[in-house]
Amino acid sequence: MKQLSGSNRRHCFSRRNGQDRWGRTDYHGGDVSREGVQRDLLPLVEGCTVSTRYGMVRTDHVLFIASGAFQMSKPSDLMPELQGRLPIRVELDALTTEDFVRVLTEPDASLTEQYTALMETEGVCLEFVADGVQRVAKSHGR
Repeated sequence: MKQLSGSNRRHCFSRRNGQDRWGRTDYHGGDVSREGVQRDLLPLVEGCTVSTRYGMVRTDHVLFIASGAFQMSKPSDLMPELQGRLPIRVELDALTTEDFVRVLTEPDASLTEQYTALMETEGVCLEFVADGVQRVAKSHGR
């Protein structure tokens, strides 16, 4: 944001992970603090002006994206006021073993490439064979 100026500075987004932990729950302590987090976030999502080290920012020009695993809570555990400000919900499927293989091998500077390069700096030759990558992926995939 420091490099943005003028009207460009008005359009930004904020992604908040852990939304699943903001919700109320009947089986853990800390409900008050969880609700407190939601109450603190509500004015930001509704739109206000906040002071940052780069200047004042109006949050009504910020796209808020909240995410979470929701294994122990559900979106409906959020305060109704916050639910109304985050109206679009998308459910994603878990990654498969094949998905993990692709994540480990296909991107530019993939994890396998990064670890190979890291070990080379120590004079160690590291090679990932397809079966090994498949086994790692299988231990984490669906």
